[in-house]
Amino acid sequence: MDGRILGVDPGTLLMGFGIIDQFQNNLDHVVSGVIRVKKSNNVGSRLIELYDNLNQIISEWQPSEIAIESPFIPEQNSFGVTNKGSVKSAIAIGQAQGVALMCASRNEIPYYLYAPTKVKSLVTGFGRSTKGEIADMVGILLKMNNLKNSLDATDALAVAICHSSVKTAEAVFTQ
Repeated sequence: MDGRILGVDPGTLLMGFGIIDQFQNNLDHVVSGVIRVKKSNNVGSRLIELYDNLNQIISEWQPSEIAIESPFIPEQNSFGVTNKGSVKSAIAIGQAQGVALMCASRNEIPYYLYAPTKVKSLVTGFGRSTKGEIADMVGILLKMNNLKNSLDATDALAVAICHSSVKTAEAVFTQ
């Protein structure tokens, strides 16, 4: 149940990361931030840059597990129409998620995938929480202030907290 968890909020321009230490039922913030890449670079170059930066973070902070948010898959409306922007966004997030999966596999670290609604539900108690509500709850859980300055980092911390909650629940049910 104890360990260091890296949470990843994937994106091809901004990739949030957040690392927490879990000791029994206590969570401590270790480090969090955002990997930013240039929009002017082509997608392949951005993905390589994300990979290199995320690998550096893994090397420096040595997480024992990685929790990655899955892309939100847009649904069709009643007329069978899907917002093309949402589909394009989901594909980009999926590409960035692939980078995080590669980093975890390359470093032989177990990884876990969580849907956005699962993260929101486990962290705030409501599966459709806003980014601000998530930031507020992450701040409460980690005893931190002013988390709304970097919502991508806050979302990554929420993914790590979500994984911590799942691990804790599994430990309770297997005893």
